Amino acid sequence: MLPRAALAADDSPRAPRFSLEYMDREVSPGADFYRFADGAWLKNNPVPPDKSRWGAFNELQERNWQLIRSILESCAAYTAAAPNRQTREVGAFFASVMDTNRIEQLGFKPLSRDLKRIARLRSTGELFRLLADFHQRSIGGLFHPQVEPDARNSSIYALRIAQGGLGLPDRDYYLKDVFAKQREAYRAHITTMLKMLGEPATEAAAHAGTILEIETALARASKPRADLRDPAANYHKFTIAELERLTPVLPWKTYLRAHEVDKIAYLVVGQPEFLQAEDGLVKKRPLADWQVYLRWHLLRSAAPFLHRAAESENFAFYQTVLSGTPQPEPRWQRAAHVIDGSIGEALGQLYVEKHFPPAARARMNELIGNLKAVFRDRLQKVGWMTDATRSKAIAKFDRFTQKVGTPDKFRDYSSLKIRRDDYWGNVQSAAQFESRRQFGRLGGPVDRTEWDMTPQTVNAYFNPSLNEIVFPAGILQPPFFDMAADDAVNYGAIGVVIGHEITHGYDDEGRKYDADGNLNEWWTEADGK
Repeated sequence: MLPRAALAADDSPRAPRFSLEYMDREVSPGADFYRFADGAWLKNNPVPPDKSRWGAFNELQERNWQLIRSILESCAAYTAAAPNRQTREVGAFFASVMDTNRIEQLGFKPLSRDLKRIARLRSTGELFRLLADFHQRSIGGLFHPQVEPDARNSSIYALRIAQGGLGLPDRDYYLKDVFAKQREAYRAHITTMLKMLGEPATEAAAHAGTILEIETALARASKPRADLRDPAANYHKFTIAELERLTPVLPWKTYLRAHEVDKIAYLVVGQPEFLQAEDGLVKKRPLADWQVYLRWHLLRSAAPFLHRAAESENFAFYQTVLSGTPQPEPRWQRAAHVIDGSIGEALGQLYVEKHFPPAARARMNELIGNLKAVFRDRLQKVGWMTDATRSKAIAKFDRFTQKVGTPDKFRDYSSLKIRRDDYWGNVQSAAQFESRRQFGRLGGPVDRTEWDMTPQTVNAYFNPSLNEIVFPAGILQPPFFDMAADDAVNYGAIGVVIGHEITHGYDDEGRKYDADGNLNEWWTEADGK
């Protein structure tokens, strides 16, 4: 058995390959097959203290982060002329995260400009203009905007507005008795953070109450998570004029003009009743309350990227209280997460050059092709499906496309300026770069070559709008995919992942999209049931 992050002879972490030694032969397979097959691995792999869970995915992720760490550290070592733009961008970003002396010296100073802007707000219009700027920089609040393929016309990009604006993970945290302790811990956390920011204790406690009141009202208007899985029930097309009539207090033209998209023909609203409730809330509560709310969401969004006291308090609540993770990952690893989410394809280009050979893509495509052949054969024979539905199910299946390993074309970050001494600034600049890229293509044709995950991600996905299955290079390593292993091992490991992603095309959500990737009820009523 390999210890966590064990190193091979070349100092890279050993690959967690399939092994019969993971079995516990003292357990009867008839009594507990899971422990018979995996008991020895379970005994020798307790959950690490900086993780809330541990399994094959996590084991591979741990190795993968070490591979990424090597790239990050080598890039950061170039303080002058780097060999290419990707090395320079990645290295500067990593250096900014690791410069803890600089971050400690700054304290809350990186927030001073935005705090002053919040304090100067004098109208709902100014509030929404600032909110648009915050959304561009990944600072949350009130609702969630996203540019994505139109679910009913998957050939073009549309703006979608969805419920949001909460500081807790889900509406249930505000409304159910089972989460009462977490709510009180959240109140205490807000109070502590506001006091750290400089508010007197009494004022901080009162403001925490205001924030909880606003967010609880938003939670009451939000749909439960299960209801959000129905794409048809969460699709409502509006012109800007229609949306303004629905929510007359919310200045949508001001918000959209700040994004430079106030001329769009339409937008998609996920939950109109949520925006109506928000409209009433903005009308009811004084502007001072919304200034308190925005100040909190600025602080909450920035805290992981600030000095140690703010970062630690944020971790203590969001990771320990809510997720059960007792201690943070090493700083380099937190940096890797942030860079992956900010300029992930610059890092990805360096990653695939080093860790994803062309032969891996060829073999993976062969595995996918074989599994698709079996799946198609089963679609033709499955007894409960009528011929009318079956013909459309097969038509959809025949339009499935697959992406393996890495994009054919990487994102160009040349217009993005990354500094070695501005961690929070880099996070915001990268978010703003991506937001402007997304909003700039509204109404335009969908780029079918684009990926929703970075190449180094240990995961896979099905995209219903593009009708595609995607397997990044990160997951195409042992124990899921092993170029040195027998086919039986790969079918039992990555084959499960391939099959899992294919079936998403026909699950409770994916089945509502047709062969063109559009929301369309193509099932007969009997087959739907």
